Amino acid sequence: MIICGVDAGGTNTKCALINKKGVLLAESKTGPGNCQVTDISNVIQEIKKALNVVCKKVGINEIDILGIGMAEIGCQEDIRRVKNNLLPLSQVGNCFITFFLTNLKKPKL
Repeated sequence: MIICGVDAGGTNTKCALINKKGVLLAESKTGPGNCQVTDISNVIQEIKKALNVVCKKVGINEIDILGIGMAEIGCQEDIRRVKNNLLPLSQVGNCFITFFLTNLKKPKL
């Protein structure tokens, strides 16, 4: 079992892979992944880059569990956009994805 954690932060996006015993397999750091710093399209690209780097370092093709921490995400639609843009990645297609969010803003009507 391969577990991946992503911290999409304002300064950078950090990503780590661990196995079921909790052993760190790989880490990566890419550009900012916070919606207060950059737009949602760039957030998605930074998460994709971070995922690709760790998977390439370890030589794996599939992640079993993916947890993504994000602050200041705009709304539920932004979460759907992130998830829908990650699912086509070969490493992510069949995994369980969960989001850890702070300050989720309600959409303006």
